[in-house]
Amino acid sequence: MVDDICLLAPPSSSSKNMFPSRLLVVVHTAPHFFESRDGVRRSWASRGAQEELDMRVVFLVGLPSAERTQRRIEEEADGFGDILQGDFTDHYNNLTLKSVYTLKYMVQTEWHTVRSQEKVFLKRNLFEFEFSRPSPSTS
Repeated sequence: MVDDICLLAPPSSSSKNMFPSRLLVVVHTAPHFFESRDGVRRSWASRGAQEELDMRVVFLVGLPSAERTQRRIEEEADGFGDILQGDFTDHYNNLTLKSVYTLKYMVQTEWHTVRSQEKVFLKRNLFEFEFSRPSPSTS
């Protein structure tokens, strides 16, 4: 059942820093939370912040119950290129599936990954501290 997950309308391959090697933030959100996703994009997950911190933020949703909502999600994906959609009905009873899809995507990308929700404000200095530390010496 956990086979199909896709990034709707991925950004073009010429987009600089859209798929960084350092950090992926997967934000769990409900399909109809359009305004919440916009708020995240205008705050800690702005394009400028993503480029500066070498991170990529994507929003994970399942399938909505209304076709109209699905069309709006597809339009949003066309505009922002940051919507991941799993092949499951997005419902409270399927939160475990949403977590499994996050893990599946995380393994596919092999990036450091943070899982969040649209209600959570991620502080920028957390990312700056964590990724500015030197790597342990191998000698």
